[in-house]
Amino acid sequence: MKGVSTAAVQPGCEFASADDQFRNYRIQPGDQLDISFYLSPEFDQDVTVRPDGNISMPVVGNVRVQGQTPKQLEASLNQLYGQELKDPKTTVRIDKSPSQVVYVEGQVGKPGSVPLQPGMTAMQAIAASGGMTDTAGASKVFLVRRDACGTPHGQQVRLDKVLSQKDHEQDVALLPSDIVVVPRSAIAPQVSSAQSSSQFSPSKRLTPMPDIRPWSFAGTSSGSIAL
Repeated sequence: MKGVSTAAVQPGCEFASADDQFRNYRIQPGDQLDISFYLSPEFDQDVTVRPDGNISMPVVGNVRVQGQTPKQLEASLNQLYGQELKDPKTTVRIDKSPSQVVYVEGQVGKPGSVPLQPGMTAMQAIAASGGMTDTAGASKVFLVRRDACGTPHGQQVRLDKVLSQKDHEQDVALLPSDIVVVPRSAIAPQVSSAQSSSQFSPSKRLTPMPDIRPWSFAGTSSGSIAL
């Protein structure tokens, strides 16, 4: 991919961009879809894909959507509504998907999984997890992401610069299954061993990711992050 340093990534295992991930996503049962018609809002629908892989739409009835990308479904709906509407101009957006989640661990209000919205950034995922605690180290947040071959890579993200409005590019866009880890601040009060053991405990070393920017990877490399 243009602008990507692959020094720490095996050939053929390069990272996909967020744009590519969402563009190539295949609709699954349980997905919540926002379907709109540009000039005919009376046909707009918010629907959930049923277990059989279908949705129900006005006039045309059941529509098979499982396995299609949003763009493919738009083309299918444009064809189905072609006799009813002169120019349907359908837009399909995935509002929520059970399979599209990221994980926020460490010093946040509610660690765990967060439904991934298109364009969601690290700060937005942290906010959805209850925000950083008073003991969080915003300057040492790091992102764990697997490449196309499943190898995990780590990159430090300076969210303190985002909070101080000095560098919004540090607020990276997330991909499915990303892990955002918010460690304790170096100046946070010490906690008991029992409390410490309940926090996210890195256990293996990750290879470095290239420096990341919203919606893409570009620029410089960084040192390995011990997990």
